[in-house]
Amino acid sequence: MSAHSIHHDTEVDPDDDPTALLAEIRLTHPQLALQASLRGCPNVVVTPDYESTDQATSTETVFFTARGPEDQLTAFEDALDDDPTVTNTDRVGVYSDRCVYRTELTDEVLHFMPLTVRTLGRVLNRECDIEGWTLSLRFPGREELLEFNRLCTDAGISVHVLALLETNTGTEDDVLGLTPKQQQLLAKAYESGYFETPRRVSQLELAEEADVSKSAISQRLRRSIGALCHSTLPNVTLPEESSR
Repeated sequence: MSAHSIHHDTEVDPDDDPTALLAEIRLTHPQLALQASLRGCPNVVVTPDYESTDQATSTETVFFTARGPEDQLTAFEDALDDDPTVTNTDRVGVYSDRCVYRTELTDEVLHFMPLTVRTLGRVLNRECDIEGWTLSLRFPGREELLEFNRLCTDAGISVHVLALLETNTGTEDDVLGLTPKQQQLLAKAYESGYFETPRRVSQLELAEEADVSKSAISQRLRRSIGALCHSTLPNVTLPEESSR
């Protein structure tokens, strides 16, 4: 049996450090994983579930979930066969609003995760769509963020900072585990009556106001609520996907 290392993509609690820099960043490059498959699918959002690396062959296997309208999910799946960044892709699960896939990364893919490790950036969330890969990262400070930007630029990856929040984890004003974008979305949903019974606002209305698709809002709400629960409920752990 070959040895594998498993990397689960889960929401991460902030450290006990007195200060930190939370950043939401979009990375763009045609050789980032799955970008070719997403070109004609503006409402499809992909989130990695977990990764497994075979130490004997160095093969990187990724399980990921794609969400979006049925017609665009079909187009996305058809495009996977011609995507130079992935190979041996199989659909392993089908649901009403999403599909789950297993794939292997090729030598053509441009990796950005090692750059987060080199700059002490902790990944709180990551997803990709037609615009690129969006990361929610926690850095010890601005110097590490600037170094991450430099390393990405040197690799030819374009970096767009979408939001920044310098936080003091010892203050009562912090919302632990939430990126600025997640905090803004939950606040808007709460103020608009999304959590009331009956609801005073729908996901579609929230999506229209944010100028995104309904499926994108649905995913962001779910992940935001999950991050909040994970960081505030002391005895709750995130469910882990089976590596088998």
